[in-house]
Amino acid sequence: MPVVAPRVDVASRVPVVLVPGITGSVLRDQETGEVLWGRGPEVLAPKDGGYLLARPIVPVGADAPDRLEAVEAIEQLRLFGGLVRKPVYGPVLETLVANGWVLGDLDAPDEGADLYAFAYDWRQDNVQTVGELLVRLRALARAHQRGAGDAPFAIDLICQSNGAHICRYLTKYGDAEPEDALAGRAESPSELRIRKMVLVGTSNGGSVRILREVHRGRRYVPLIGRTMQPETLFTFPAILQDLPAFLPEPFVDGRGRRLDIDLFDAETWQAYGLSVFSDEARDRMASRPDLFGTEADRVDYLRRNLQRARRFHDALSRDVARFDTAYYLLQSGYGSSPERAVLRSVADGYELLFTGDEELEQDPYLHHLVSSPGDGHATYDSQRALSPQELRALAAPAYLVDGSHFEMILDPATLRRMVDFLHMPLPSGR
Repeated sequence: MPVVAPRVDVASRVPVVLVPGITGSVLRDQETGEVLWGRGPEVLAPKDGGYLLARPIVPVGADAPDRLEAVEAIEQLRLFGGLVRKPVYGPVLETLVANGWVLGDLDAPDEGADLYAFAYDWRQDNVQTVGELLVRLRALARAHQRGAGDAPFAIDLICQSNGAHICRYLTKYGDAEPEDALAGRAESPSELRIRKMVLVGTSNGGSVRILREVHRGRRYVPLIGRTMQPETLFTFPAILQDLPAFLPEPFVDGRGRRLDIDLFDAETWQAYGLSVFSDEARDRMASRPDLFGTEADRVDYLRRNLQRARRFHDALSRDVARFDTAYYLLQSGYGSSPERAVLRSVADGYELLFTGDEELEQDPYLHHLVSSPGDGHATYDSQRALSPQELRALAAPAYLVDGSHFEMILDPATLRRMVDFLHMPLPSGR
């Protein structure tokens, strides 16, 4: 475990909150207490293609609560009856504790702790999650600021993957709706000061890999793991909010020519058989209209969520009037990452090819056209797809780690530099 000697007086340190990425929190059934995600077996082999995690795309009632709840950030996974233990966020928390931070519970904060992990239902809309995080940060401020007056409460955030979408939006707009943010009717929470934001393995501009997964499904354990089906991922609004929004023309044809196709148009998905509009997905969903509705329901759901995802990214890409956060980036450009997808016609319709596909790797020219250095999930350009204001807020050069999107947070170099960033004095004027 990396240990870096503290360089500041512990008494002057502000609380740190870790915000995980998608799939990074334990989810359980509120009625039965059964853990449906985050211990190990269900990650190795999601039952029924992950249908137990799917969110019904047709609302069952405005007041109907989701049956699942987030319990805690995943510290490690236990596979094969505990014979294999895979660390997740445990090393991050352990490293900070070894360097003097005191771990607490964000659902019941107290002034004796200054390190917290935010667990959230990563299947839901990111703006809804921002609202839940804001409630907890306000409670944290009340627990730490007894008798401290009206000064904004300072907090440092560590944001991994989708956690950056959440933290950046909160810092700029609080929990306002994207429409209000774009109309200039939102601002950062006045009672909080997000002092530092450490972004680790983030896809700030979105990721073509998300398109691959929502089209083909996701396997969390290579080779032997079962697949979470694309129709399950399709029901998670947060997944759609990580589609590549910063890059025009995300498709090329079989000869490498850019295609004028809008990924954020639901009709595109229908026309080319993407995700739930493939024949295979339609066959699987036929028995579960309670989850996936009718074809018309799926089109309406997709149209609404793609429009919302575009507005969400448009808001993130803008500068705001009140902004006082120092940014620190931990990035990776270790290997080829999907920048575009090949969309080509075949005998029975269309097919997509992505970076990493064997057929595409056998065509070096085409592979080069659709790939770019990155962390395997997000390209380097996507990792740096921040607004001009945010780029100016970089308080130190980005630190490059030789690792993948999901593994780089465990790299000893990442952990050491994370502590360094938290210890660094703020730039003058902040």
